[in-house]
Amino acid sequence: MISADVGRGINVSGDTTDSSKLDYTTFRVIREWPDDGSRYEEVAVWHGRASPDKAAATLDALGRRYNTAWLIPEANHYGVILINFLLKLHKYPAGKVFKKESVDRGTRNPVTQEPETNFMRYGWWTGPGSGVTKAVMIEYLNEMVRDRLLIIHEPEAWGEMRTFMRAADGSMDAETGKHDDRVMALAIAACVLRLHPKRKLVEMKVDRAFEVVGDNGRGCAEGIRVNYTVLLNKRKSERAASRGGAEDFV
Repeated sequence: MISADVGRGINVSGDTTDSSKLDYTTFRVIREWPDDGSRYEEVAVWHGRASPDKAAATLDALGRRYNTAWLIPEANHYGVILINFLLKLHKYPAGKVFKKESVDRGTRNPVTQEPETNFMRYGWWTGPGSGVTKAVMIEYLNEMVRDRLLIIHEPEAWGEMRTFMRAADGSMDAETGKHDDRVMALAIAACVLRLHPKRKLVEMKVDRAFEVVGDNGRGCAEGIRVNYTVLLNKRKSERAASRGGAEDFV
């Protein structure tokens, strides 16, 4: 499964000198933990700035790279454009893209929808009209991370979670000057895993290495492999040292 938070790909304020306001797109590749259908693991990520059409090409290549993975792209805002390119131009299998089912009122059976004309029903919608708000998504993510049901390896994702704040009025957002793209993509994944547990993830044949997939102008096949066992042991040692030798979970 690959969840996606879709950015505009350019500075949302129009100020090209303020990098703190740049909008990002991020893809998170999630698989079931081997021999344990109740736990999940992040095995690869892509994070960067790309226009929706270019991001669609990257997501298409990434999905096919991971055994034609089930895609859950954000449908709000620029996500609709990404989904349009994904289905119409790249012809990614429509059955492998999350969509809101349309049900026949008489038979209660799902209605067949042609993806090229009904692409607006594909993807994950967030907001009051969708029945799933940001607060609900964050609660599901918090539960899965707290109970170690979703294993996250990327340090930058942990960094974003530490600066994701709940205001006195109940609103949730990143601290001023910080970003929450990784948080929202993970929240989409957590919400789908909790609300749609019957949708089985495609088995992914990946090794025991966490992968940071970079574009580098040559497509997402070019990437950097990081041995996450070494990374996690290093972080655990650093935390233990800061606590006077006490053990700590990652």
